[in-house]
Amino acid sequence: MDLTKQPEKVNNPFELAEVLLLSDNLQVAAIFYKEALKRQDPNDITSAQDRAWLLFQTGNCLRNYDMVAAKDYYGKLITEYSDLPWADLAKIQTDLIDWYTQDNPQELIQEHKN
Repeated sequence: MDLTKQPEKVNNPFELAEVLLLSDNLQVAAIFYKEALKRQDPNDITSAQDRAWLLFQTGNCLRNYDMVAAKDYYGKLITEYSDLPWADLAKIQTDLIDWYTQDNPQELIQEHKN
């Protein structure tokens, strides 16, 4: 069974996502962070720290291959949990994504090499 197609069948998607992140399987980790996030109640104040962490980690997993989606997760974190430390880091990541998409540093490096 391919659990990436049925992440709802995983008992603890958060733990699996953390292991996958540490194994550098970012695209797959993002699937399970998203599933863990679905299981969190955004209105539950007691889970604010956990939800903020899930938003941050999902953004981190997505930023190398889907910057738009990563920026969305960082934006949710900044909007919903601006008082938590992860929000400051999310702002930095958003600024980096903006810089990267505007200035395209890889192109600049290639031009410099030529």
